[in-house]
Amino acid sequence: MTSQNNNNMEFNHFPISSDTGDALMQPVASSIGNALGTVLDGIFHIVLDPVRKFNIQKEHDLKIFQKEIQDEVNKIPDEYRDDSKIGFVLKSIEDSRYQLNEVEIRIMFEKLIAASFDSRKNSNITPIFSSILSNMTPKEAKLLEMIYKNPYSHVTICKPKIVNNDTFASRTVGRTHLLFKSEWSSSYDLELTILSSHNLINVHEGEYLTHEIFSVDYEEYKKYLDDLNPHYELTANEELSIEKSYVSLTELGQLFCDIVFEN
Repeated sequence: MTSQNNNNMEFNHFPISSDTGDALMQPVASSIGNALGTVLDGIFHIVLDPVRKFNIQKEHDLKIFQKEIQDEVNKIPDEYRDDSKIGFVLKSIEDSRYQLNEVEIRIMFEKLIAASFDSRKNSNITPIFSSILSNMTPKEAKLLEMIYKNPYSHVTICKPKIVNNDTFASRTVGRTHLLFKSEWSSSYDLELTILSSHNLINVHEGEYLTHEIFSVDYEEYKKYLDDLNPHYELTANEELSIEKSYVSLTELGQLFCDIVFEN
């Protein structure tokens, strides 16, 4: 187990609020350095008691959060339990405080915090993970998980476009479609932009996937487009075509998803 002095050095490397930093000097922090259960209990008091005090979160949600994290930590075999990333844990719990009413995000925080105590996983965790989660909506989380669980964490993207066969000029029409193996969706334009801005995904504009696993998606979309054709008023020199692209996880996105979506 790490010493109290080492833990204080760890805390100093993470951006935590002045309130939490002050709280670390209080007697409640003296228990940190004992068994992991005591470590967690101390951190929960330091970070979550102010939330309780001002009724910012429901007590029921706070209790579920604490219990489910402790349950996750208890699943870690003794030989892999590691308290060297206490700074990560502290920052993650602090970042989670205002997201606990969003069940999907709360569960992701629980997995992140538990993984911080697991020596098999915590080398791949960075402080930015909890910052990303603190600003994530359930809809963004759902999209990210769907991308992660699609084959090879790649998803084909199609958008209808009208092409002028004389000038070869084109214009896109309609909505962007993400062709997941489980479903097609056209309701994630904003979420794609946000996840890309967090460097969790790459949207490969003007590129498309040629592997047969994905090429069939483009073929199915072409059939769908043929059905749409009568809905567009095309001139004699125009035709309805497909703008193809795809989305994939970045290296950061892969590491993040491996932690927060683990079964």
